[in-house]
Amino acid sequence: MAKFVALSLQGFCRLWLLTHSSGSRSLSPFSNQDDYEVVRKIGRGKYSEVFEGVNVTTNTPCVIKILKPVKKKKIKREIKILQILCGGPNIIKLLDVVRDPVSKTPSLVFEYINNVDFKVLYPAFTDMDVRFYIYELLRVRGRCRTEGLSICSVTCGHCSVVQALDFCHSNGIMHRDVKPHNVMIDHQKRQLRLIDWGLAEFYHPRAEYNVRVGYLGVFVAIQHSVKTQDIVLAGRLHLGISKAPSCWST
Repeated sequence: MAKFVALSLQGFCRLWLLTHSSGSRSLSPFSNQDDYEVVRKIGRGKYSEVFEGVNVTTNTPCVIKILKPVKKKKIKREIKILQILCGGPNIIKLLDVVRDPVSKTPSLVFEYINNVDFKVLYPAFTDMDVRFYIYELLRVRGRCRTEGLSICSVTCGHCSVVQALDFCHSNGIMHRDVKPHNVMIDHQKRQLRLIDWGLAEFYHPRAEYNVRVGYLGVFVAIQHSVKTQDIVLAGRLHLGISKAPSCWST
């Protein structure tokens, strides 16, 4: 295992704040952020930066999402949605919420998934892999072999994006940003997690929503259906997985 220099989450948040806009945020309650250390940066987005981390009390890996200064309402909504969906099939699990006491920078702590970049993984998928992750409910007893691929026992449901969307829709929640970047796959363990619920919204009948979300100009009017936008984006995801991964490369 490669050596790394870990930085306490408290020290990192304060260093991070020096290069970003400051501002007070009053959210509570928060856990002790000294329980976590930042290891390396693994991603970034418009509203956050994401790091591989470790829980120093249990020595277990995790993912730390440090939120950029945004409206308190948006942060509370994301946390509430993650709490509602916690334990749902193939939905990333929120483990903790912490905040630096000085900078007031909030961070979300998630389970760790050993993800492989989709630009590398998708072209290597077999037809069975596509079926496994997109469509089928696979409850495999023992071991089977399909196209030379050994599939280990799966006893707790299937690794489907559709199942994750069905669960969140049944709870009146729209993800609104389904794309390969937000689907983490540990192919060795055949685990899938739908991540990044920062743009997710609660569905309210007749409410108007900002439809300019998604990816590569996929704009869908969703005033009349809680599922429309997510399903269209999931269809585009299927195209990327099964036929044309390059369509997500820009």
